[in-house]
Amino acid sequence: MGILQQTKYLLRKNYHIKKRNKRETLQEILIPIWWILLLLLIKLGVQTKELPAVKDSEIPTFNISTLGLTNPSHGNVSPKPTIGYIINGVPNASPVMELVKNASKDVVNYVEFNSTDSMLDYYRKNSESKGLQVGIEFAKGTKQGLAYTIRVPVANMPSTKDKVVGQDKCHDTARFSDPGNCPANSYIIMKVATLQASIDAAITKIEANLPHYIVPNIQAKMMPKESFRPSLQGFSYTVLIYMVMAFAPYVTVLLVNLVQEKENKLKELMRIMGTSDIAYWLSWIITYAVIMFFAVLIMNAITIPGGIFGGSSYLVMVIICYLYGLTIIMMSFMITPFFKNAKSSGLFGSLITTIFGAIAIPLVIVDVSKLCEVGFVTVLSNSVCSCHLTGC
Repeated sequence: MGILQQTKYLLRKNYHIKKRNKRETLQEILIPIWWILLLLLIKLGVQTKELPAVKDSEIPTFNISTLGLTNPSHGNVSPKPTIGYIINGVPNASPVMELVKNASKDVVNYVEFNSTDSMLDYYRKNSESKGLQVGIEFAKGTKQGLAYTIRVPVANMPSTKDKVVGQDKCHDTARFSDPGNCPANSYIIMKVATLQASIDAAITKIEANLPHYIVPNIQAKMMPKESFRPSLQGFSYTVLIYMVMAFAPYVTVLLVNLVQEKENKLKELMRIMGTSDIAYWLSWIITYAVIMFFAVLIMNAITIPGGIFGGSSYLVMVIICYLYGLTIIMMSFMITPFFKNAKSSGLFGSLITTIFGAIAIPLVIVDVSKLCEVGFVTVLSNSVCSCHLTGC
């Protein structure tokens, strides 16, 4: 008898096992659906407020060419903000600062320092309202010309390490001047961009020996933003656990059936009668591949309309979940040789599935963008699937 014929009869055997053990079969069908419905109820109970869209007509235009610094404490224009600067003996630095000072002497106080340390000491000893709001330090360029550094208080500017901000920022048009609401605007509100444009124009005039000092008219305006509903980071951890637990019954029941056949010597008896190992394992793969396929269709028919995975595609999620389901079948086969007791194997399978899925939670917390950077995790299908479900 060929392998295909043996597989056919073994599939019939598995069908009768499922039909006879109605309780186990119902567990495989209902428990995953129960976990998904419970997850959906949690999702519906923790809805987040949608941030409104920001239209082009609602966005103010900032004139970068007008010098005058904003008081970071009160958010209004300071009568005479203070700017410190250091020439450092750099040629052409003095005439550059003279041009900048003459153009803005009515709105800004300028204080010259001999060294970086003296400027920092002055900043530390004076209060924020009376002290320096910006510092300028000149240096020789790497090749030729002038180079300069603009120093600002750390608390008043976003970190230079943060290249982008979340989509939840800059939706409140009434708080565009608040760095907490729209960090990028800090460079405009604090007039750092204005100061940079003024110094660049002065350097161009001096270095190129131009007849006039002209600060270019630069205007900045944020692009319109679409409405956005913030995601619930805590809820993503719940998704990881619940999705893994939804698949756990398949590992448990499959392990119990496999070890039970070994425990009762049925597998050995079939081997004596000439049953091929390939046909034996193939029959269980096909049995659970079919069960898993319909289960995944039903689970995603609940999760996608319920918005558990955001705007994810139904087809993509079916593929991800089904591939994960196939891997846990293979994991069950791998665990089988280590057990002789069916109940112990089922408990262990459920436990190890949950643990491997929970390993992905630290990866989501630390925002691992490339799973290959954590090499040992790539061999754990539970963790890989969890990371894909949360966009890790």
